[in-house]
Amino acid sequence: MERIQNRYIFDKDINANKMIFLSGPRQVGKTTFVKNKLKELKIENLYFNWDDPYVMRNYIKNPHFLKNHLAKAGKKYPLVAFDEIHKHKNWKNILKGLYDIHSEEAQIIVTGSARLDFFRQSGDSLVGRYFSYKLLPFGLAEASQEFSHIINDDSIFEYPEKNNFLERIFQVKKNIFKPAFENWLKFGGFPEPFIRAKETFSNRWRKDYCSLLIREDLRELTAIHNLKGLEQLMLILPDRISLPLSINSLREDLLVNHKTVRNWLYAFKKIYLVFSIMPWFQNIIKAIKKEEKYYFYDWTQVSNNGALFENAIAVSLLRLISK
Repeated sequence: MERIQNRYIFDKDINANKMIFLSGPRQVGKTTFVKNKLKELKIENLYFNWDDPYVMRNYIKNPHFLKNHLAKAGKKYPLVAFDEIHKHKNWKNILKGLYDIHSEEAQIIVTGSARLDFFRQSGDSLVGRYFSYKLLPFGLAEASQEFSHIINDDSIFEYPEKNNFLERIFQVKKNIFKPAFENWLKFGGFPEPFIRAKETFSNRWRKDYCSLLIREDLRELTAIHNLKGLEQLMLILPDRISLPLSINSLREDLLVNHKTVRNWLYAFKKIYLVFSIMPWFQNIIKAIKKEEKYYFYDWTQVSNNGALFENAIAVSLLRLISK
C-alpha cells in the first residue's frame, strides 16, 4: 500500500545527501515501505538486514563491501537500506564510516523502532549526518488509497481565501472514504490487522503486540522490572482515554508512588505504545500544571466508541505534525 511519506521522504532537495533515519512503532510497516521503494527502483539487492549474520560477516571481512553492491546496481545515487543496524555494538561508528565513504555515491536510509530513537539520542557521533522521520499508523487517505485531496502546495495555506482552500477540502467525495473509514476505525492503522480485516486475527494480534512491547522493548530500554505493574497499567489505561489522566488516581489504583506511575507512562511513550497531549492555555504555566490526555497509537485498544473515535482522530492529527 502506498504511504504518504513516499511523496517527500526520498526527495534529494529535502535530504541534501544526508542519511534518512526512519523510526516509528513496531509493525507499522517501515521495512515493507522501504522494500517497496527498492522494488520500485529495481534495486532490491541494496537492502541489508543487519540481523542477518551474512551482512555483518561481510562488513567485518571488508568494510568497503558496499562499493561492490553499488557498482552492480548500476544506478546513479541509488537508495541503500540498512535495517536493524542499531542492534549491533558500535553501530554508530559503523554507520558513520559507511556514510563518510559513500555519502556522495548513495542515499542511505536506516530503519528501526523505539530502540533506534533511543540510541540515536544517546551520543553525538552522527550529528549533522542525518534527518529523522517517523512512520506512523495509516491515515484515512492511506487506508482508502485515495490521495487526490492531498495538498502539496504550501502557498495555499498562506492565502487560504485567495486559493479557495475550504472549497477544495469540501470537494472530497465522501463515498470514496466511507468503507475504508469503517475498517480503519474498527481494525486500526497498523497494516497487518487492517489488511486482513478479521476480528479474530485483530484480537490475537493486539494481545501479542502489547506483550511484545512490554516484555521485550521495555526490558531492553528501561531498568523497569515490575512487569506485573506495567501490565496492570496497560489494563487500566483504555478506560482513561479521552479524559485528563490523573496520576494520583492511577497511583492509588496501582498501589505505587507518583514518581513510579510517571516513569511507567514515560516508558510507554518511549516504546510507541502511547502519546500524550497537553491542554492548551495562553498561560504556559497553567498548561504545564494541568493533566494531560493520553492516547494509544493503536486505538483498537479502546472499547468505548466515543473515546475510540477521539483516539483515532488524535493519531491523525499527530501524523500532521510528525515528519
